[in-house]
Amino acid sequence: MPNDQRPGNAFSATGQHGLLPRAQSIRTMKRRTLAFVGGATLCAALFVFAFVAAPKSCQWGNAAYSKVGIGCLIALFAMPFALRAGRSVFGTMGFAIGFVAFGCGVWLAGLFAANFRIICALF
Repeated sequence: MPNDQRPGNAFSATGQHGLLPRAQSIRTMKRRTLAFVGGATLCAALFVFAFVAAPKSCQWGNAAYSKVGIGCLIALFAMPFALRAGRSVFGTMGFAIGFVAFGCGVWLAGLFAANFRIICALF
């Protein structure tokens, strides 16, 4: 019997460690993968928007980038709950907090990489 078909193996036909049916564990992985892909897409869009808004940072860019960033963070927090990415509420909360932390990092990276002007006029 090959190693991946032994009873109790994480990749056996009965699911992860034999606790869940195979279809349910695959469905959970698809949800989790969909959440990761959705989060990465939102973060990439936020990073690209930084380069769109940076040339006009003194007119409308700072306000627009702030609003889009807050909207992305809210969406990143809600995405694991909407897609039921975790096996429990605490697991889903962990995914949500991790997504928000990564989103904050991308938000700040876009702010500095696009060279936003923070102080536009002193007087």
